[in-house]
Amino acid sequence: MMKTEGKKTNQIILLFLILFFSGIMIWVYKSDWIARKLIYFSAHKGTVYHQENVKAVFANEEEYVYSPVGGTVDFPKEEGKRFGKGEVILTINTTSYASAPSSVEIRANSSGLFYATRDGFEDTITPENFLTMDLSEMLEGIKLVDDKAYGNISDKVSANEIIGKIVNNLSSSWAFVYLSDTDGLWKGDTINLVINEKNYTADIEKISNQPCGVVVKFTQYVNEGVEKRIENIIWSYKSPTEGIIVPLSSLCIIGEESGVYVVEEGVVCFKTVRIIDKNDEFMCVENIPEGIRVVVNPSENIEGISVSN
Repeated sequence: MMKTEGKKTNQIILLFLILFFSGIMIWVYKSDWIARKLIYFSAHKGTVYHQENVKAVFANEEEYVYSPVGGTVDFPKEEGKRFGKGEVILTINTTSYASAPSSVEIRANSSGLFYATRDGFEDTITPENFLTMDLSEMLEGIKLVDDKAYGNISDKVSANEIIGKIVNNLSSSWAFVYLSDTDGLWKGDTINLVINEKNYTADIEKISNQPCGVVVKFTQYVNEGVEKRIENIIWSYKSPTEGIIVPLSSLCIIGEESGVYVVEEGVVCFKTVRIIDKNDEFMCVENIPEGIRVVVNPSENIEGISVSN
């Protein structure tokens, strides 16, 4: 009888040991599996931007250049070259089989940049019309597509034909900027715009509900708005913040504390942080050092998990 009881006791102990070590193995495997699923980001000094991608239609002071005679145009080799008032822009060869060789010089009526291209909106999309015309009607003819084609002037022209345009690059450029919302914006406000990675400031001259957006006058001439009247630009609607940045997805709320999981000495632990600023992708925080690894995709039960360096 005692042998039977001792045998049962041994079986219970053995079962307990099996379950104990199995539990340890499962925990180790689970921890290792969770650790291998974690994604890390090295916290570093950076900038949190507040920007929106928008479209803009540009206008400048432009005037057409006409050919007084028919013939073959000898265009300047450089597109966008600046000419002074009265300076020869180009020549038109009027040679024919019935006449002796001759040419006519075309001089600039005003100073500016000469372009032998046009889009047909030079008379419509102007700074003056931005302020006086109905914007919905005015912009109806322009399709907001990135591959807007500009017409090249042919080198064979007829009398009184347009052979290019002069753009006044000493006057400020204007634009209509399409926005999703104009709440909080007022006439006279200054806004910041980024065009081809260049920063510009512009004053709001008019606010429109239909189409939704603003007419702005830049503080300078914007060359990008000449060769391509319609541009994808960036509106910086709030000042950026510099500091230690981490992905917004790393943020965890535990009780009333905001923080992130970091790796310290090979172990995942929770660190409380103070959020200085954030956007849809990143946040600028205090209380963690530059270079520390932050868990980008935190989940439950990762506190204390060992991870490889």
